[in-house]
Amino acid sequence: MREGAPADIALTFQCELGYTFDPAVWRQGFATEAACCVRDYARDVLRLSYVISAILPSNARSRRVAERSGGYLDGQMQVVGLTWDRYLWPLAAGGETRLQPVSGK
Repeated sequence: MREGAPADIALTFQCELGYTFDPAVWRQGFATEAACCVRDYARDVLRLSYVISAILPSNARSRRVAERSGGYLDGQMQVVGLTWDRYLWPLAAGGETRLQPVSGK
């Protein structure tokens, strides 16, 4: 898992809720509906305590989808050399997440 990653960088694996839609179907509510369904699946079936979305700060439409489906801005993160807004969907009241930082090799 650490192949190619600098040894002094901590890696954390998280489940990301992402969405991409053809512009022909924008503004019809599909993205929000799909995000809500995936969020519910992550909570009810996968039993995750949270999921995140990495959204480019310039992507206002994706930010609105995240907010309409229960996500909120939780800072920023570096992914593949870019700065992304980190949106968080809390899925469980309390409790630890099953997602853990990678340690060792």
